[in-house]
Amino acid sequence: MKKLRLTNAGTCEHTVWEGGGGKRVLVEGPDAWALVEPLKAAGYDVATCRGPGEAEQCSLLESGTCSAAGEADAIVSGLLSTDGIAIVRALGEKYPNVPVVAEASPPLVGAYSTAQRIVQVPVDNAAVLAALAEVLAD
Repeated sequence: MKKLRLTNAGTCEHTVWEGGGGKRVLVEGPDAWALVEPLKAAGYDVATCRGPGEAEQCSLLESGTCSAAGEADAIVSGLLSTDGIAIVRALGEKYPNVPVVAEASPPLVGAYSTAQRIVQVPVDNAAVLAALAEVLAD
């Protein structure tokens, strides 16, 4: 079994998809690793992206493209920040056919209006799986 390599937003061209050949779900955020096993158990192929940090920039925000997002069937964004809001908006503009499930705290739910589904934090895996099933069924 291959080990899952966490990619950062600056190196999404090296994305590794893990799973059994199901729909591809890109999970973004510092805690993306926590969703890997539940998503794989549900039959999804999964790749992770920590999102922008002090040393890395988001290729989507910097250059307008993200190869991982372009390869995904759906995206779960757990980037709870101003950058996260900008990334969710950019995903909706650049990849309108790739549904986004955004994790959001109650005061910021409106800021994530371009996401197809919003799961309020604290997030539980069942809520994310249900949201993904809905957006991938559409």
